[in-house]
Amino acid sequence: MWYERFNSYLLQIGFTKCVTDPNVYIKCVLTHFVLLGLYVDDSILVSDDEFFLHDIKYKLSYTFEMTNTSLIEFCLKI
Repeated sequence: MWYERFNSYLLQIGFTKCVTDPNVYIKCVLTHFVLLGLYVDDSILVSDDEFFLHDIKYKLSYTFEMTNTSLIEFCLKI
């Protein structure tokens, strides 16, 4: 159930699902992007613009209980 709610919210705030991987979402505004990868109950956010990234993180944390534990040091398949 949480996945359906999370998926619905991401689509509502302008993300689109990746065609080849249903656990990857992207949002583009002008020349900037945010990429969100979802794995079980963890997510990875990547962006080319720090302000855009913080805005998305704020929106997500306002709606869902989230923690920001650390920077990514290593990630498989991305």
